[in-house]
Amino acid sequence: MESADFLSRCHCLFAACHHDVENWPRIGLEAMATGVPVVADDSGGWPDMLNGAGLLVGNEAEAVEVIRKLATNDVFRLDMADRARARVERITNLTWLASEWESAMHGFET
Repeated sequence: MESADFLSRCHCLFAACHHDVENWPRIGLEAMATGVPVVADDSGGWPDMLNGAGLLVGNEAEAVEVIRKLATNDVFRLDMADRARARVERITNLTWLASEWESAMHGFET
């Protein structure tokens, strides 16, 4: 089974990394592209990658509460799914990426 097939059957992706710090985890990008809300630790690259298009949690109790809300509130879950899909479409847009890199490198001109 391909990851998109698996993810499309999920209500959310819970990414509890705790000690592993990864910049922009591929599984998060794949979930977002499939329209699956992401619940992740408020650490590593997750805050920057999700940027409001996912749910950041600081501990297990918060994760349980957010996952419960996703499981019981279809309007909330579908809104988060739409946000996730829109965010990944934006951050994989080459024009947007080029402008972000240009902006980041602007201060390094000699």
